[in-house]
Amino acid sequence: MMYTNFFLFIVAATVFASAPEGPVPPLDRVWALAITLLLMAGFWQWNRLRFFQLEKRCRHQGTDPGNMRRKYQRAVGVHSMLAVGVFVLAVTGFSVKPMIRQLPLVGNSVFLTHALGLILFLFFLVAVWFWSWRAFNGMMSTAPTARAHVVSQLRFNLVIVIPWLLLSLAVDFWSLLPLPAASMESATVQLIFFGLFVLLLALFVPVLMTRLWDCGSLDDGAMESRIESFARQLGVRFRRILSWNAMHRGLVTAGVVGFVPGLRYLLITPALSRLLSEDEILAVVGHEVGHVRRRHMWLYMLFFAGFVVISLGLVDRFVSWLAGTGPGLSLLVRADGRLNTAFLGWASAAVSLLLFVMYFRYVFGWFMRNFERQADQFCFVAGVPVEHLISAFDKLRNHSGGGDEQGNWHHYSISQRIQWLQRCAGDPTLTAYHDRLVRRGLIAFVLALTVFAGFAFRSGSDAGAVVSIRRLDRVVTQRLTNHPRNPALWSLLGNLKVEGKQWREAEAAFRRSLELQYNQPDTLNNYAWVLLTCPEEPLRDPRLALRLALDAVSMRRTHYILDTLAEALLANGRVDEAVEAAREALSLASENLDYYRRQLTRMQRAALARGAERM
Repeated sequence: MMYTNFFLFIVAATVFASAPEGPVPPLDRVWALAITLLLMAGFWQWNRLRFFQLEKRCRHQGTDPGNMRRKYQRAVGVHSMLAVGVFVLAVTGFSVKPMIRQLPLVGNSVFLTHALGLILFLFFLVAVWFWSWRAFNGMMSTAPTARAHVVSQLRFNLVIVIPWLLLSLAVDFWSLLPLPAASMESATVQLIFFGLFVLLLALFVPVLMTRLWDCGSLDDGAMESRIESFARQLGVRFRRILSWNAMHRGLVTAGVVGFVPGLRYLLITPALSRLLSEDEILAVVGHEVGHVRRRHMWLYMLFFAGFVVISLGLVDRFVSWLAGTGPGLSLLVRADGRLNTAFLGWASAAVSLLLFVMYFRYVFGWFMRNFERQADQFCFVAGVPVEHLISAFDKLRNHSGGGDEQGNWHHYSISQRIQWLQRCAGDPTLTAYHDRLVRRGLIAFVLALTVFAGFAFRSGSDAGAVVSIRRLDRVVTQRLTNHPRNPALWSLLGNLKVEGKQWREAEAAFRRSLELQYNQPDTLNNYAWVLLTCPEEPLRDPRLALRLALDAVSMRRTHYILDTLAEALLANGRVDEAVEAAREALSLASENLDYYRRQLTRMQRAALARGAERM
């Protein structure tokens, strides 16, 4: 369940973070809000109907408890994935993120935006949790009420949610620092930033887990002492050995959380303590100690870091290549001549999700399964009779209904694990063979990751590669042959020519766009900026630039257009007015604040210099 929830939240977070954030017109906002509310109500009622139908079908068919539990768990898993699908639909189809951005006090806060988006996602999951309990009247949960079941699920998943929100808060804090605006766009900076953040989480999240998962002292003090002595003999120390009481004591498992002895905890659920004998519990503890001794938790961190490196080094490059293909360019440049910037966002989200699934399912999943096998066979090192661990596995399989014959992406099935232990007992060389297999896999992974990182982050290279300007230029020029009177296409061509430093062609394209439709504030602004800053002196025209900037401001009073107006006023000797325009631009700006501060300072110095000349 923990792994499934982890994936669900990662998918939801990736989609939400990649969603476009453009403004939503008031009328569209009303419709989008109404449809989102209908979607929420419809999903709530659908879960109610489907879970009651499942309970009725199981009751009429006389399904045995083991099969009923498996059907119930499968249904909860499917409905949880559908919750992600409905959330993605709301975000992609009904402009949820831009609506959140336009709420009072939210603005550009990544933390508040993600917190409100998270509440919407949790609503869909709550619908699954609530009606799954109500339909079966608590038969599949140890929680006494549906409300208690939902609260326990929320507390369990806060371990995933809180790091997400903390990361959002860290990004907000970063934006407040007096750093260049583009610094966070650098893949290298992102790598360092997220690496430090993940390291801090790895150290302190285990403490958070013990609080949120309702951990307390073991009821059996003698057993706790025996476990502690056993672990110390094997060279492993725990800060505490705790009873894992999450989900109203309904879990049947054990686990180690924490990387360093001072912040490392061994968690054992009460249900597992009741199910197994003392010798079997020690065998399970030996398995968990095996994870520590083999440094599996640190290796998990390596794989998460590897995913970050691969993602930062690959996703933007692949999206740039995709956008540069014929079909990609057709999607990027809309028929009306405007750039479909949302395409890049959704392409990045799709590539990120595909990479995430492939990496964790096949690369990380292979290592996880074999790490579990290493921990199982650690019983031979720990001196634990293998029969005790096999007996524990048998009891766990019977308790779960005996349906674990296929395993999953992160664990071999219980039957496969028992068979491996029996083979190792008959042939001790198999344990050394498996250790060599894992070691060679790790060496291959580290070498491949090092080579990839060296290529992706070499000097002069950045993961944020852009789409080829020449390819875009060709597509826009071809579109203009069929739509020569489209002002948006001419404006886009002008912007592309500016990027290519083709100033005369840019000036001609902007002029043609305004001849076809003058009421384009962004085109007026961009044309004025070219006339003010173009390095080719014959093309400069401060007077025309001032007229264009004034017209643009009269149509749309934004920070970047006011900045152009300030530049035009300065070029025409109207220094005091330039200072006022620059001051207003800074007051309206919500990003690139260091640039607008420098602009205001430059205008003020020019005003002081003009005053000194007059004296």
